[in-house]
Amino acid sequence: MKGIQVYFFALLLSASSFSNQCSDLLQTIAFDVDNVAPRLKFAEWVSEMGFPQRAELIRLQIELGRHRRFSAEHLSASLKAERIISDHGIQWIPERFREIAQFSYVNGFVERLAIGASDFLVHGVELTQKFPIKAVTFTSISSRTLGKILKKGLLSKVRFLGLADGFLDVPILDRLKSEYLPELRALDVASNYLGDLGLERVMELSVLGNLEELDLSFNDIGDEGLEILCRSPRLKRLQRLNLSQNQITDDGLRVLARKCVLKNLRALDIGGNQITANGLIALVNSRNLSLRELSISGSRLTDFEIEAIARGAQLKNLESLNLSVNDITHKGLEEFLQQSIALKSLRILNLGSNPIGERGGQLFVDSQLISRLLSLDLSRTDLGDRGLMVLAGLSRKSSLTHLNLAFNEIGDKGIRALSRCSSFPQLLSLDLNHNDIGEADFMVLTSSAHFKKVISLRR
Repeated sequence: MKGIQVYFFALLLSASSFSNQCSDLLQTIAFDVDNVAPRLKFAEWVSEMGFPQRAELIRLQIELGRHRRFSAEHLSASLKAERIISDHGIQWIPERFREIAQFSYVNGFVERLAIGASDFLVHGVELTQKFPIKAVTFTSISSRTLGKILKKGLLSKVRFLGLADGFLDVPILDRLKSEYLPELRALDVASNYLGDLGLERVMELSVLGNLEELDLSFNDIGDEGLEILCRSPRLKRLQRLNLSQNQITDDGLRVLARKCVLKNLRALDIGGNQITANGLIALVNSRNLSLRELSISGSRLTDFEIEAIARGAQLKNLESLNLSVNDITHKGLEEFLQQSIALKSLRILNLGSNPIGERGGQLFVDSQLISRLLSLDLSRTDLGDRGLMVLAGLSRKSSLTHLNLAFNEIGDKGIRALSRCSSFPQLLSLDLNHNDIGEADFMVLTSSAHFKKVISLRR
């Protein structure tokens, strides 16, 4: 059936009576990449032609941009769009491109692709004419090929450029000039093992002047490199910075907190570095930063570190906090949740892979924070049946739209208790992967009137 639909869709687009209208719309979309009006017009057109899924994807993904992340409206549209892409997305990609690249849909059209540089050199003109490409990640590249791509202007409209996984060397760096990348706003150079000297070379790039996002994870950057970054005059527009999995210590965090004036920085990932309570206290009390998102994942944090940062001035403005893969127990969680009155803006909390145990479930039941959170990750937290039974006893209504309970040794008792719980009326996504849940009890949960709104239920 899908093959027949694809055939008739292709036949329709090639028909002379429709071809010109469709071609004009697609050219406008590819040229005017930020304008959603022609996309909505295209959605109306394909819907009238009998392709409702194509139209719905466009409308759903445009709707995403109008709502807060993990709000009920945002998550509902996102999950529905994911399902459409899973069922139909590949059909809307010409067959000749399917084997050479990976495609991602944004606002209903392919805007992101991962592709080898040689293939992009050959097919780039057609790809950029057919799709409103904003993001390109190269899966293989050479300096010579990149030079040809840049001179042909194939990246002149690209906002995101991915050069991760060891592809960045001096000859490639020398070619990254703003005259070839005037629209660049995000650069991913993760896993290139730059070290402090390599980072110093990166900080000299003219393309940094317009950057809003920079990924420097897995690059062996130390405190000296971080100080070089903080001194750079080119990062005034930077909003998102990933420094995870490097060699940064407390000294580097103190430099970041006290000397690095990144006035527009809103999201910071410093997970997987060599940091302790001393550096974190400086960071969360910095007067130079105004963070909205913070990730300290995989940092071997204990209850002592969490208690030390719980009262940090930065926490009151945070909307998203990632504390996963640490050594936080229920004792540290209790201290953290006692500050929940100050966490007025927090909506996304990741505590996955921390041994908070069943006591952690009780702490959330007793906390006001559960009423404000939209997304909560409690995967691999040793919650077990007893912890879930406690959590399911929540008396107040939760605002959660997403709850992750994977890898918790949850069995039938916990699931039965959850199926009777009416405290999660907004829940749209529930992850129960890798637990010990029987088929019969899983069916009880899926048929529960309290979970009828759930769109994504994983087991």
